[in-house]
Amino acid sequence: MKVGARPQRQTRTIQPPCFPGFRLYLGRIINEAVSDADGVLLGDHSGGVCQEGDHVEVGAFADYFRSNQTGTNMVGVGGRAGFGLLPYTLFEAEMSYDFNQVFSEGFTNTNGGSLTFMNTGVRTLNGVFGPKVEFGHGAVRPFVEVKGGFVNFQFDARPASFDTFTSQVSDLRAHNWNGAVMPGGGIEAKLGPVGLRLDVGDEMYFRNGTHHNLKVMIGPVFRF
Repeated sequence: MKVGARPQRQTRTIQPPCFPGFRLYLGRIINEAVSDADGVLLGDHSGGVCQEGDHVEVGAFADYFRSNQTGTNMVGVGGRAGFGLLPYTLFEAEMSYDFNQVFSEGFTNTNGGSLTFMNTGVRTLNGVFGPKVEFGHGAVRPFVEVKGGFVNFQFDARPASFDTFTSQVSDLRAHNWNGAVMPGGGIEAKLGPVGLRLDVGDEMYFRNGTHHNLKVMIGPVFRF
């Protein structure tokens, strides 16, 4: 060092800890912070991957219900509403009413054992709720569902002269509200917030055993 020269100030650069895990963690925090800032500046409030389950779906449908116990092909209308719970999963509730259909009801005379047939009208009210799980979120979405609820049979009043007769559907006449479970699936095609949906399931109700009934629904849906 020369005489009279000012001593040079030494500086030292502090390096972050040389741990690969720490560097990855720090980089991820920085990337997330930048992404969040970009979303705020650009007005993007989608909420990341959670947006997949953040929606409401409502719809109407025409339905076909094959009542195996009465041998009738029921048709009617219904509606549903679903709310997003998890990504790709909705909790739905739906109800349908099937119009009057006539079937040949057999009556057996308990005194003489004679069998008599008569035309009887029947209507059904169906209500089920449960989860629907979608596979993907493209324009065409297959899905599966499992729902539980009830099916209510509404029969025409039996003639007074048949008071001593037993019917082939006496159990349904006496207990017309029945618990039901419907496993099923289908496919939904959408264009923007509007779509068309097809459901096919087995609506089983339990009254002196398990009764299987084909259920088909098709109609428009609207997503918000």
